[in-house]
Amino acid sequence: KGISLLGNILAAMSGAEEGADETILHRDGLVGEGATTNVVALIDGELVDGMNVPDFLTDLLDRLGRARTEDGR
Repeated sequence: KGISLLGNILAAMSGAEEGADETILHRDGLVGEGATTNVVALIDGELVDGMNVPDFLTDLLDRLGRARTEDGR
């Protein structure tokens, strides 16, 4: 299980050498995640994520009447 994160660790180290606070991982033009974080974006009023969204964000979106997708856009 520990070796499954090796790519993330190497990406984070590479980004840090370039002065980045976080490295965004993507494949075929789709954002998947950060090396050490989840990625969540608000695009045209719609929350888009490739991972799980914390309950407080889902609740906030409901109160704002906004939609949510999990397609990694």
